[in-house]
Amino acid sequence: MNLRQLFTVIMVLLALCGSAQKYMTKTGYVYFKSHTDAIDIDGSNNKVAAMFDVSSGEIVAIVLIKAFELPLATADKHFNEVYMESDAYPKATFKGKFVNLQNVDINSNETQELDVEGVLSLHGVDKPFVQKVNISNNKGKLSGTCSMKINIDDFGITVPENVKDRVAKVVDVKVELTLEEVKK
Repeated sequence: MNLRQLFTVIMVLLALCGSAQKYMTKTGYVYFKSHTDAIDIDGSNNKVAAMFDVSSGEIVAIVLIKAFELPLATADKHFNEVYMESDAYPKATFKGKFVNLQNVDINSNETQELDVEGVLSLHGVDKPFVQKVNISNNKGKLSGTCSMKINIDDFGITVPENVKDRVAKVVDVKVELTLEEVKK
């Protein structure tokens, strides 16, 4: 799925959701770091698409795996071909809902903490997911950030025996989304 197809999917989702207040982005950011005593491997992706429906609290995010950029060319190749198998599993998705949205003012520029729960789909595996998210509003744009740890075993990501000391079992992940209101 390329960026154009991804945008089309999000626009269809928006059309299906009616006329409630919605926010979206195509330029969200995800960063990961695998830290071991042998090596640090990190990558970033600034092509994350997300949509948030204020009235229902629902949020959907789609991350194209091949859009991750890793500083080392060999790490990039191994990331896509060996670990993430991005031809077979081209995207990661999160579909969920903010469970305590009624307790915050989404128009406030103060940082507020929310709980989101849903399903994280990665590497062909769907897992229930609960996370704390910080949100704020800056001149009409909603910003959301969260940091989490992902256990690669939970998603069936295997590491070849000869490099087990070079890939962390638990990877640090940071997500930053700045969503703009969808104008009708």
